[in-house]
Amino acid sequence: MDKLLLKIKILPRWIIILIDLSLLFFSSLMAYLLRFNFDFSRLGGIDVNTGILLFTFFSLISTLATRSYAGIVRYTGMQDAARILLTIFIGSVLTFLASYGHFKMYNEYLIPVSVIIIAFLNSVLSLILYRLFVKQLFSSFGKKKKNRSTS
Repeated sequence: MDKLLLKIKILPRWIIILIDLSLLFFSSLMAYLLRFNFDFSRLGGIDVNTGILLFTFFSLISTLATRSYAGIVRYTGMQDAARILLTIFIGSVLTFLASYGHFKMYNEYLIPVSVIIIAFLNSVLSLILYRLFVKQLFSSFGKKKKNRSTS
């Protein structure tokens, strides 16, 4: 694995989008679990799958619109963190608006507002942390590469 990471100079954008999408999906799943205190019996009365897919879909749309995946992850900094925050905020607002529109028509929310807020916080935290982890990974392997070339 060391040799593979030494050969990769940047992560391809499609890999970043897939990782982001996975983290968004799991963040929304964790939001439901946290909101209902990991009591799976309480999840039976609501449509969790629709909520997770809706949050993930709108977050993906905002990711593509803001191009938050386009930066070079190994140079992640405050500007990328701010872009991630804006991206997930837009996705969360779109999710809320869709859920509120459903409420106005059918008198029930697709996703509880508390779940949207928790998913927002989970997503921002996980996306920023994973980018910082990748940055650190590239940094440590870059130092190994320099040490090998000077030896």
